Formats: sequence, structure tokens, C-alpha cells
Amino acid sequence: MDAPVAGIDGCKGGWLAVACQPFAFAAAEAEIFETFQAAMDALRHAPVVIVDMPIGLTDDPRAGRGVDQDMRRLLNARVPVGDPKAGSRVFSPPPRGAVDGFRAGQDYWAINAALPEGKRLSKQAFNITAKIAEVDDWIDMEAQRRVREGHPELAFAELTGATLPPKKSADGADARDGALTALAFDLSALRADLGPRTERWLEDDLKDAAVLAWVASRCKTGDALRLPPTVATDARGLRVEVWF
Repeated sequence: MDAPVAGIDGCKGGWLAVACQPFAFAAAEAEIFETFQAAMDALRHAPVVIVDMPIGLTDDPRAGRGVDQDMRRLLNARVPVGDPKAGSRVFSPPPRGAVDGFRAGQDYWAINAALPEGKRLSKQAFNITAKIAEVDDWIDMEAQRRVREGHPELAFAELTGATLPPKKSADGADARDGALTALAFDLSALRADLGPRTERWLEDDLKDAAVLAWVASRCKTGDALRLPPTVATDARGLRVEVWF
């Protein structure tokens, strides 16, 4: 896969990428890579890649990332009717110490035992710690100029003008299908690119990667938005920001 922009989402089979020329969504292609390194090797010429995975981690386990709070507030503010929990779709990623503990072989219970009371990792956060570590191992300040963090829920809210219903609901699935089809994504062709879903990918993974390809297109043309307005950096100098 060698295309100008791409969106990437983690999946059971590894990393699901949707790539295309900027805004040429009808010709987009999809592929699954076993490792993040393999995806980055394939997309080495892509000037913009948006990945649904935290980039830039906090060293203070008592303090979350400010950008996650910003995303929750924005999602809650854009709910058209009645979903007061929309912001909960943005989970708190593990601090760097927890990721380092995972690298050292610690399990869920050992990692949580080392964290302050009230700051325990959710199972959701722990379950993607391996993928967070993959991205963190690969990325540096230079690479972050083109490989940036995105969030599908925020992207869909910007694309449609409102926070969509939960993606697991029928209304949420239909709304995401409609939004991507309106952009000219051929979801049937992308599904065919990926092959059978069993133990490899889910519909949500494909849609999330596709909308992040839209964000990557916006980044390429200078139209994308970013949270927060004033960007902090982590201890490694990585920018803690989200593009949409």
C-alpha cells in the first residue's frame, strides 16, 4: 500500500489501514498489517497518517491528558439529543509508567497495584496497552510530523455536525455508513479488500479507519482542526494533540 494519506485503527488482526489520494475516497483501499511497524513500512511515503491510538503519554499517574478532557467536552456539547454519556467514548489511556510495566511483563493486576488509588486502568485501556506500546516504540518527534493521533468519534462529529449515536447501535451504524457513503467511500469494496472478518477485523474498525482517512485528507490540505489549542508535550517531546 503506497498512497498519499491514510487512516489506521487497531483491530484483532493487527492494524487496519484505509489509504487514498486526498479526498479521492471512491478509490480508497484497505489492508490489515500484523504490526504497526509493518503498516508504517508500507506507508513510508505517506505525508499524513492519522491513527486511532494515544500518542504522547502522561508521566504523572494522578493526572490524565488534558486533550482527552477536551474531546469529552466537545462530544458532549455536540450531542443533539439525550446521550449524556457521549464523552465516555473517550477513555483515559494508561500513563507511561503503566505502559513500561506492560513492556516488563506485568499483568493487569500488577500494573493497577502500582497506580494510585482511584487511578486504576480500565480493562478497555489495559487491553490496548500492547498497541499503545507499539506506537510509542515506533514514533518520535520527527515521525510525528506526519503520523498523528486522531479519534473516530470526534471525526464523525465534525463530519456530520453532531455527535452520532453509539456505534454499536443500529442508528449509530447507519449514521456512520451514511456519512462515509456521502463521501464516496465504497464500503463493499473495502470489505472485499480485507476479506473474511473472523478474528481479524470488525465493521467498526473499517469505518473508524475510513473516517480517519478523511481527517488525513483534511490535514494534507490544511483544513483539519486540532485539540487542544495550546499543545503540551510529554517527557519524550511528543505532542499531546488530536486531529479531526
